[in-house]
Amino acid sequence: MKSYKYKEECLQGSKTPEELVGKYVIVLVNLKPAKLCGVKSNGMMLAADDGIEIVTALTTDKEIKPGSRIR
Repeated sequence: MKSYKYKEECLQGSKTPEELVGKYVIVLVNLKPAKLCGVKSNGMMLAADDGIEIVTALTTDKEIKPGSRIR
């Protein structure tokens, strides 16, 4: 399984790296390089927000093989 840098400010402090351990989050990879939250990025973890304060990482509802395609 690949390891990715985590920038807490990008999720507005809603999750710590430790809280994401063991979770199956949705990550888009191999994107055109861009600077996000002050860090060069080639991918992004998908998240949702309520427009006010809650930001949460999108996860799967069951265990899935890392690297599975999003459809």
